Amino acid sequence: MIISELQELNEISTVSRSAGSGGDGICIAVTPDRNRAGEEYFRAYNAFSALKAEKMIRILFRKPEYVFIGNRRADDWILSLSEKRELVQFLRKEAMLTDSLGIVHHVPVFQKAIVLFNYERGLGDSPEEAFSLMQETDQEGYLPLDLEMPDYTALEQLCPLENASPSGAHSLAEEHLFSATGRK
Repeated sequence: MIISELQELNEISTVSRSAGSGGDGICIAVTPDRNRAGEEYFRAYNAFSALKAEKMIRILFRKPEYVFIGNRRADDWILSLSEKRELVQFLRKEAMLTDSLGIVHHVPVFQKAIVLFNYERGLGDSPEEAFSLMQETDQEGYLPLDLEMPDYTALEQLCPLENASPSGAHSLAEEHLFSATGRK
């Protein structure tokens, strides 16, 4: 694969994952999208691993809204009420973050997602440094560490699309590739 020097690579950072019953589960990941300043989002996958997921949805950090890239399709994953509750419960679970002094902090998965999002976006040379910088003061242009988690049970149930256009649609496997290469 040849990548131009000017092309920026965005990494997918797995924030946290949990195995569910029957081999499914949930995985939260972040991939900063510089085209969406002010509309930062995370990804939720319906499996323990993003690579094994059949469904993925993007959700804004700042408010309970879905993010659709390109044309919305009829097969886009819209969370049911029980899936929303599971997501909220998972985002509130305790995760561990280490600061640049090596001190381990217990924070909600949602807060860990913010730190990893900001790190992938360019804050600090490591997740530990990003976390330490965010503890000291708000970093302009980045999500704040104390961002309150929206009520994701309020995510709107969108009406099914009639005559949904598959143009601009990519498979989940292609989505992983495009995220890794910065293409759309």
